[in-house]
Amino acid sequence: MHQSFTQHPDLMMTENGKLPTRCPIGLSIITQFYPPDYAATGQLIEELATNLGHQGMQVQIFTGQPGYAFGQSYAPPIERSEKLLVRRSRATLVLSDRIRGKALNGILFCLRAGLHLLKTASRGDILLLTTAPPFLPILGYLANLCFGLPYVCLLYDLYPDVAVQLKVSS
Repeated sequence: MHQSFTQHPDLMMTENGKLPTRCPIGLSIITQFYPPDYAATGQLIEELATNLGHQGMQVQIFTGQPGYAFGQSYAPPIERSEKLLVRRSRATLVLSDRIRGKALNGILFCLRAGLHLLKTASRGDILLLTTAPPFLPILGYLANLCFGLPYVCLLYDLYPDVAVQLKVSS
C-alpha cells in the first residue's frame, strides 16, 4: 500500500511544526553539484537539506568537487554540521568545458556514486537523486532493485511541451 511521505507515521509533525526529535528516517541525497558550486541544482539541494536538517532529519549528501565555483576547484572531502553530512567524490573533473568532457564527468560521477551506495551506512532510508547528471536516476532504479531502497527523482529542465510532442504524455 502506497503512503505519501507526509502521511508516513514517522514523519508526522509535532505541534511546533517540526519533525519529532527521534526521527528514524535518514535521507541520502546524490547530486553532482552542491555549494560552493553556484549551479542552481546545488543551491536548491542545499536549501532543502538544511531545512530538513532543521526539522530533525538526518541528511547525507554525496556530491562532486566544484565545477562551477568561481576560483575554487576543490572542496573538503567531508563536511559536517549538526544534521548534515556532505561527502564529496574524489574524482576530478575532466575537460569540463567541452560537451564530451561533461558527459564523461557525469558517467564517472555516477560510477563513484554507485560505489558509495554499496556501503550500507551511506544509503539512508530514502534516496533523493537529481537529474544532474541526467542518467543518475538509473542509479536510483538499480539501488531500489538491489537493496529495496525507495528513491525519489527531482526532475529539472523538464518541458511539458516536449513530453507531449514525444507522445510520452498527453
